[in-house]
Amino acid sequence: MENTGERYMPLLRKPDHPGNLFHDERYELAAMFCHGKSVLEIGCGAGYGAAILAKEARRVTAFDNSEEAIEYCSEHYSLLNLTFQVNDICDLRCHYQSWQVIVAYEVLEHIEDGNALMQLIKESLTPDGIAFISTPKPPGHSRFHLHEYELEELESLLSAHFKKYVILNHRPGTFSFRMKDVHTFIAVVWNDL
Repeated sequence: MENTGERYMPLLRKPDHPGNLFHDERYELAAMFCHGKSVLEIGCGAGYGAAILAKEARRVTAFDNSEEAIEYCSEHYSLLNLTFQVNDICDLRCHYQSWQVIVAYEVLEHIEDGNALMQLIKESLTPDGIAFISTPKPPGHSRFHLHEYELEELESLLSAHFKKYVILNHRPGTFSFRMKDVHTFIAVVWNDL
């Protein structure tokens, strides 16, 4: 798979690269809630995160809209409880209320309408489900980003779809509620059907 710089590909980096910890941390946060559960990853990229989630989950289905990415994922992260699929969130029809955990890291900024992602998550989570959504604080300076969210805009988007959510600031080595010097927003939402 071509390394455009937009997808994080840890297999192409040295083990001590500082980006490894930062990217792994957010998946390890979500994995703490995945033990024995059904998990959906939206926009799995190179697949490393889905493999982290699969260490704890009963089953993980991960999709991306790139055939090349899914081929790469399948080749490098083959696990019995992990399935990779080519799909697009705009066309995806998940089984209603079938996922206990949903992870959508660094996806929101790549789509035109964030409401489509929120609706997909809301409809796909079980009534007791939890989802993790991350997006970089603007400006992300990426030609691949269609829309970047300031804190107020992200809160407005989340509150239009979910009654229960928190937004964390993720900086390398820490998660906090302090929104000074934000690097990446991580929203944790609970389904309230």
